[in-house]
Amino acid sequence: MKTKLSRKRFLLLGLTALLGLVAAAFARFFFRQLPSRLDVAEDNVEKSVRTETDAEPKTPARPKHNGVRERAEEDPAEKRPKDPWKRVLGSTGETVSLFGLGGAGIIARAEKEEEALALLKRALDRGVNYIDTAPSYAGGVSERHIGRALKHRRREVFLATKTLDRTYEGTLRNIESSLERLQTDYLDLYQIHGIRDKNEADRVLEPDGAVRALQRLREEGVVKYTGATGHRDPQALRYLLERHEFDCVLIPLNPADLYRASFQKNLLPFAVERKMGIITMKVVSYGRLLRQDGIATMKEALGYVCTLPIHTAIVGLSSLDELEENIAICQNFSPLSPEEMDRLESLAEAYQEEANFYKDW
Repeated sequence: MKTKLSRKRFLLLGLTALLGLVAAAFARFFFRQLPSRLDVAEDNVEKSVRTETDAEPKTPARPKHNGVRERAEEDPAEKRPKDPWKRVLGSTGETVSLFGLGGAGIIARAEKEEEALALLKRALDRGVNYIDTAPSYAGGVSERHIGRALKHRRREVFLATKTLDRTYEGTLRNIESSLERLQTDYLDLYQIHGIRDKNEADRVLEPDGAVRALQRLREEGVVKYTGATGHRDPQALRYLLERHEFDCVLIPLNPADLYRASFQKNLLPFAVERKMGIITMKVVSYGRLLRQDGIATMKEALGYVCTLPIHTAIVGLSSLDELEENIAICQNFSPLSPEEMDRLESLAEAYQEEANFYKDW
């Protein structure tokens, strides 16, 4: 089956694609010589087939300090962007805001279009330049709202979307629809969405799988960088990352993650070692992490993930007030002490099962 991607689009992109590939190759070579950077992500993957995940045993001696946090002190300040709330996204060389705007929440509500556009415009005005979405967020509503907001401001943002399709042809059809809704001719980051197990990883790696489509799209300049996401099983996602070189990875991180199928323990150090762009989601686990007898504030939750070696934290929002709160937290962020990190992890232990609910999807 032939792709819907038009010949006209590729011809128009030809020169830009060639120059982009040369620049990307140089950037990848240059930035991979630098020590890994510390930086911060959260949003949503739609509910998928529910399968069993083996919970990791709880232990008082959990390896919270696994060599990842300490890299903050090894990262020379001169290698960070001058703006204190911006981070360099792994080896891409791209600078992104510490807080990234998730495409769920109000942005994915069809009946809230004007509110969604106002929130998106305000985020851009305030310097938020990482926007994450997916066609599965309300059947394309999120992408359509973002497309309207970015119509005349596309170059201000690093735009990421995803494909749930595991096949070559299906992924090419998906991106054509996403580009139309987003009103753009290219994506900064295109991701294989929601890897749940090794069978799915193997499927996207097959000759007619989604990975081949991402490679083609990158070669033709339709996407600048590629990535993979997962919120259920860190071992399955790592299995995929070990078999194909992606630029970025999107994973859940929060204080409760340590207690079950932990992405912080089982995937984050690997991604740091590979100098990948590290994006985090599920920062507050759809609000389940925030409670008066536990982790009580967004400042604590965002502070925790921002202290880890990640580059942007994506959060879906419901109001302008939430946007301003998250921006203020990230603009004034200082790394938490090991003692404070331990305290938040201890608080989360009492309700970690509820906070890790998305690992059953």
